[in-house]
Amino acid sequence: KDDCVLGVSWNNHFKLQATYNDPLLYEQMSHLNSIRTLASHDVFYNPSSGMAINSNAATSIPIAVIDTGVDFNHPDLAPNLWANQQGFGVDATTLCLGCGSVNYYPFDISDIGHGTHVAGLIAGVAGNGQGGIGVMPFRAKVMPIKVFSMNSQNELSTTSVHVANAIRFAYLNGAKVINLSLGS
Repeated sequence: KDDCVLGVSWNNHFKLQATYNDPLLYEQMSHLNSIRTLASHDVFYNPSSGMAINSNAATSIPIAVIDTGVDFNHPDLAPNLWANQQGFGVDATTLCLGCGSVNYYPFDISDIGHGTHVAGLIAGVAGNGQGGIGVMPFRAKVMPIKVFSMNSQNELSTTSVHVANAIRFAYLNGAKVINLSLGS
């Protein structure tokens, strides 16, 4: 009867619904807890209040990973790779006038798999019983764009022209997000 009270309800308890069978998720991916990834999956991947888990080309979100390339055979990435008629992405080091044919299969050339790791953090598949998961395991489509090549000192390096070509390729091919993870 107090005018300050608008309503009374039970203090309900809720359990996390986003549970996956990916072994590395619970063993080695503690960073996902710090950003509340699994709790966000309950909200974002809920058909009644967010996005459906299943996607098609029209509802997927292309995310460009401008890096050392991506291992497009990796089981935690293969289902979440963007592709067009030419291939899985592009090797931006081959995007120049008079350079010959363009390489549309930008396989990761890093000895530590840096581009593959970054792509996995973003869009590693959830629920496949292996590896870990990404922060966006559903509806994301990684667009691999390789900007690094091996220089004469046997080091990975790139140029501002390759990076600019990569950003241009990502934009012209519909990337909604660009991840650019470069060193010094």
